[in-house]
Amino acid sequence: MTSDRELSFTSAEYRLVGTLTLPDGPGPHPAALLLPGSGPLNRDGDHRRLRLGIQRDLAAALAAAGVASLRYDRRGVGDSSGRFPHTGFHDNVDDAQAAFAALGADPAVDARALFLVGHSEGALTVTALAARGVATAGLVLLSGSGRPGAEVLRWQAAGCCPACPRPYACCCASPAPTW
Repeated sequence: MTSDRELSFTSAEYRLVGTLTLPDGPGPHPAALLLPGSGPLNRDGDHRRLRLGIQRDLAAALAAAGVASLRYDRRGVGDSSGRFPHTGFHDNVDDAQAAFAALGADPAVDARALFLVGHSEGALTVTALAARGVATAGLVLLSGSGRPGAEVLRWQAAGCCPACPRPYACCCASPAPTW
């Protein structure tokens, strides 16, 4: 039986809130920071218009294998403060660094066995964070891009049809998001 508890931390002036999932048994446990793909995603990896639960399912699988994990709401999403549209890639890396420090400081976690796990844009965040020199036991990159960043951004901005001017929301979608 796993247990979940809220964990909050600060990055810049923002309060970010997440879920620390702990496996059964006495700690301290090895742990992973889970970083999601692009968009205004909550700690479970859900967009308000597309509920995938990638982060939640990954946390459960890791806990079953004896590994704790932290996942958190992005700025301006869920219980985290801030405004998502005003958050850039380097802000996300700063937030991930603050989350990684909070995870390593938790007494239920073995600070010598911390991993970074990133999905899609999260894989880019993981590599940027590792380039900053954070002490990590390992990196896991899931569905990272095999194309240059500018090309990926152009593809994402196109949405489901080439004429769509809005990223993350096709011009055919209704209602349009109000970020």
